[in-house]
Amino acid sequence: MKNNWYKYFNYGTIIFVAILLVLIIANLIPKNLYIPILVLTIIIFILRIVGRVYYTIQSKKKNQEG
Repeated sequence: MKNNWYKYFNYGTIIFVAILLVLIIANLIPKNLYIPILVLTIIIFILRIVGRVYYTIQSKKKNQEG
């Protein structure tokens, strides 16, 4: 995963979750969608953690090689 792609994914997911939060606070999303949105945000959170670990490992390998 290139550094730029990780940054786009990282900041993009933060913006996406922030937009969902604003929509929920403004009551623009029906309450029956709260659980699916919660599951989606948990999946995004896990993907961000996995991506961060992967990126960190790749960075360490690259620094050791070069």
